[in-house]
Amino acid sequence: MKSPLKFLSELLSPADQELVEKTLARIDQQDTWNDVFSTKLIELLDNIDLLKSEIRERMRIAESVTHTATVSLERAETAHSQASQSTLEARGLLEDSGRQLDRARELEAAAELKQLSAARLLRTAGRYLALGLAVSWTATMWMAWFAVRPGVPLWLAYVVSVLIIVAAGLLARLVNHEA
Repeated sequence: MKSPLKFLSELLSPADQELVEKTLARIDQQDTWNDVFSTKLIELLDNIDLLKSEIRERMRIAESVTHTATVSLERAETAHSQASQSTLEARGLLEDSGRQLDRARELEAAAELKQLSAARLLRTAGRYLALGLAVSWTATMWMAWFAVRPGVPLWLAYVVSVLIIVAAGLLARLVNHEA
């Protein structure tokens, strides 16, 4: 009797041609599947590498766009800050201008009062000037009458005096009306 190991080894030994062919066929088939699997694996790895490079390129583009957007945002913030500062300065200038306008209106009102006062003073001075001229011309006329009295009648001296006084009154009214 044979030992069980020996029997098993004979059973599985390469002496059986059919078994050897089936085993070799199976190994060939396994090699083919391994080749197909390796090829597919390499293709997948290549596709993964291609996807990685595309993703890296897109990331570079995204970083560039992000950087450009950040720079634009910073510029916009700077411009906004400057515009805000200019607005504050303009508001301050507007307030100063308003205060100066109020002060100018006060000065204008004071100037109008001074102008009215000066006009009153001018009218008063004009009245006194007319009165002084009337008195002066009347006195001159009477001095002339006394100097040449025998040749000029007294009524003529009175008429000239009245005319001088009336002319002075009209002159005083004219000064009051124009001022």
